[in-house]
Amino acid sequence: MGMGAHGTGTSKALEFGQEEAAAASLAMVIAAIFFTLAVAPVLTPIMLL
Repeated sequence: MGMGAHGTGTSKALEFGQEEAAAASLAMVIAAIFFTLAVAPVLTPIMLL
């Protein structure tokens, strides 16, 4: 649901201009990387039980 909202926001940002869309895309990528690095190590051991 979170990435879907980011995608919707990114498409809306494209209506304002290419720079805004690029910033929104970069924010989506950074959020995905942060989530993967921060949450995956915590959830992996729980899921392997």
